[in-house]
Amino acid sequence: MKYVSPENSDIAQRFTDLFAGMLKTDDSENKPSIIKVGNKFYEDSLIHRTTRGELVRSKSEVVIADHLLSNKINYDYEPEVTVGDKKFRPDFIAYDPDDDDIFWYWEHVGMPTDPSYMACWEKKKAYYAEHGIIEGKNLIITCDGDDGSLDAQEIDRLIKKTFDLD
Repeated sequence: MKYVSPENSDIAQRFTDLFAGMLKTDDSENKPSIIKVGNKFYEDSLIHRTTRGELVRSKSEVVIADHLLSNKINYDYEPEVTVGDKKFRPDFIAYDPDDDDIFWYWEHVGMPTDPSYMACWEKKKAYYAEHGIIEGKNLIITCDGDDGSLDAQEIDRLIKKTFDLD
């Protein structure tokens, strides 16, 4: 029974904040739900597992991670990066297969119909642009459909085109 306890849960092993540095600290509505397990704190929204075994927020992120993996693209999920004077956690950093010093930020817009989410995303995208992180240059942006759909074949085509794998 010890394997079903929160202390032994892989899901409860991560804490990330998609819009760290972008949200007001007094706006509790935008803060992630946190659970305390023993003396550790975790975010409760990481519930989907990729082929590589990492926990991610959405099925769309599973698709992206698994297609990066199947195309032999080295990546990190939600690494902490500093852009200008702020810290962010892009959904992915995907590395060039020929040179790991060259990488792309990858952001997936998962809630395009949520005005609050989109307002935060637009601020983050503008901040990225101010610091040279531009879609098509070193930023990949994908988006769920308004109905929550995602085309896995389109993700694969995008990876192949971006990383010149055809």
